[in-house]
Amino acid sequence: MTKWHSLVALSVLICWFGVSNAQDVYSFQGAQQRQQFTELTHQFRCLVCQNEDLDASSAPLALDLKNKIYTMVQAGQPNQEIIDYMVSRYGDFVLFKPVVDTRTMALWYGPFLLLVGGFVFVWCYIKRRGKKVS
Repeated sequence: MTKWHSLVALSVLICWFGVSNAQDVYSFQGAQQRQQFTELTHQFRCLVCQNEDLDASSAPLALDLKNKIYTMVQAGQPNQEIIDYMVSRYGDFVLFKPVVDTRTMALWYGPFLLLVGGFVFVWCYIKRRGKKVS
């Protein structure tokens, strides 16, 4: 086995060991609270990692946010109240899937418009070149 294969095998083994020994650090009064907590931690973005939801992140700030969500779930606050609190504190960026409104419209539709514009440009360019050659 090459050095590269050994390194990959060791990495996989370490990851498997870490996952198999993971334990739930939050205790809930019922399955509904556990489900609410899980849904909420999947809706929010880790502000450090930015491409992971809170549930998957182990960054210190993500743990703080999870603890805050856990406290609010334990207090019986509804999802919308928790979402409103997080957005008011951290802005729309904390949402893993931000809402579509006038401020975020360019983020949602901009890439599509650029793609369509690129196709139109290429199509016009090809048409113009075709007329020059003929």
